[in-house]
Amino acid sequence: MIIQFSVSNYRSFGRSETLSLIPGSRDESHPEHLVPLSEDGTQAVRAAVVYGANGAGKSNLYRAMLFLRNLALGDVSRDGRIQLPTFKFAARDSQESDFRIVFASA
Repeated sequence: MIIQFSVSNYRSFGRSETLSLIPGSRDESHPEHLVPLSEDGTQAVRAAVVYGANGAGKSNLYRAMLFLRNLALGDVSRDGRIQLPTFKFAARDSQESDFRIVFASA
């Protein structure tokens, strides 16, 4: 189960942005939507919805997750080179792209 996904310097994501499935303190009204992760009481939501205005980065978040999936499966390119669309407004070669994912077994 994915608990957290972060991406930076990829398409429309310049600085690091994170999608977290750990509920906030206000999310206690629907306990049936939570999955226990450990004995210390840590929980995650069963599902998440990403919404926002047009051009806000929803599709690019999906593309970032798909890129990381393909990278892990070895399906990035046939010639072994990785073509990565970086953040368009960053200074050239200013930083590397960063993809981070946190898993938990439930």
